[in-house]
Amino acid sequence: MRTVFGRESGPKRSDRRHRNESDQRTPFQRDRDRILYTDGFNRLSGVTQVARTGETYIYHDRLSHSLKVAQVGRRLTEYLNSIIDDSLSNKYTVPDPSVVESAALAHDLGHPPFGHTAEKQLDECVTSEGVDEGFEANAQSFRIVTKLATHRDKYKGLDLTRATLNGILKYPWARGQNTEKPDKWGYYQTEKADFEFARERHDGNSRSIEAQIMDWADDVAYAVHDLDDFYRADLLPLDRILEDSKERADFLRHFEDNRQVNRTNWDPAQFLEALSKAAVDDLKKSYTGSPKQQAEINKLKSHLIERYLGYPGRGSSPIKLVDDGDQLKLHINPILRNEVDTLIELTRYYIINTSALMAQQHGQRKVIKKLFSILMKQAVPEAKYSGIIPSPYRDEIEELNQIGNKEKRTRIVVDLITSMTEQQTVGLYERLEGTSPGSLQDRIIR
Repeated sequence: MRTVFGRESGPKRSDRRHRNESDQRTPFQRDRDRILYTDGFNRLSGVTQVARTGETYIYHDRLSHSLKVAQVGRRLTEYLNSIIDDSLSNKYTVPDPSVVESAALAHDLGHPPFGHTAEKQLDECVTSEGVDEGFEANAQSFRIVTKLATHRDKYKGLDLTRATLNGILKYPWARGQNTEKPDKWGYYQTEKADFEFARERHDGNSRSIEAQIMDWADDVAYAVHDLDDFYRADLLPLDRILEDSKERADFLRHFEDNRQVNRTNWDPAQFLEALSKAAVDDLKKSYTGSPKQQAEINKLKSHLIERYLGYPGRGSSPIKLVDDGDQLKLHINPILRNEVDTLIELTRYYIINTSALMAQQHGQRKVIKKLFSILMKQAVPEAKYSGIIPSPYRDEIEELNQIGNKEKRTRIVVDLITSMTEQQTVGLYERLEGTSPGSLQDRIIR
């Protein structure tokens, strides 16, 4: 009888659905390289992280964010493996750094143009067409690596290993299968066979250890790097938050009003005071871009990332791997969890809730909704202008027209929209609306 979560027996973590290859790389290193060289990964340079991509080089886009999540995740995995108890390493297969790195590189592939605001709009659009599974960026990421990305013409997708597919699954369930997280899911029924292949060594909704590590690396990178982005852009008043100021008091009042259950014994004021003591006087001034100030903000970022990777000597018990009964679990000190959540809340309070960003997002939702509507009307057999849909999506829709599968046509339209950068999305929208005809030589999607 095989062990479900322990050492290799039965199905192997390194198995692929279609073929097994060998060269000087490990199977997991090949996964990493396949993801890195996809068009979908390159596209992320044109997709919003928080602020609109292309607005300034200061802001992270989805590509630079994914690269840093991969770096943080890999280093954390290497560190955890160096300190794991022998009793655990003898009982379980330890997390592989390349699996974590691969999962991090792939985790945002499914984000549509304009990020989370478009994700919600697309979900509304898809469900309004009678497709109950709707749209979710994590499920779209899984669809991309298993079906849409191209590696070989003999099969669809990248043919990633079981372990890497499992690492990508931050939410290893379909829509409606986890009442604790009803707004998150990891796959559509169209990719159920790939999901079952990935999960053959796992039961229930439990995440693989690599997925747990990647998820924490994602939060750390998001919290720390957005703090840096918006302080340097003079949108987040870090200089005043580090002081006992009105800005700090206003934020703490907001935090108290929105307190979560897991923060019952958490005092964010103490954390901000500790953060102030860790910072130097140069950070308690508006950002000017002086070499000394740049060095100090980089030093603060390094300090925080080291702390949230659990390195020794950072004033808290280390993050570590523990035995969760039948699998490895990433134990995160609750203090560190709350600190990261507080940093994320700073970005939400000062940036995400601002009228300027909300106005942008209102317009972005309008673009997505209208574009989806136009494309859906042309994705039917009797459509007069079906030629506005570019290949290969038009070819796929024409094949479906013979059987009239609306759900599959809807999913192909979503695949088209999520294949574009924000510049391409706006360009196609303006062309279809007639506000900017563009160039005959510019096909927008290639």
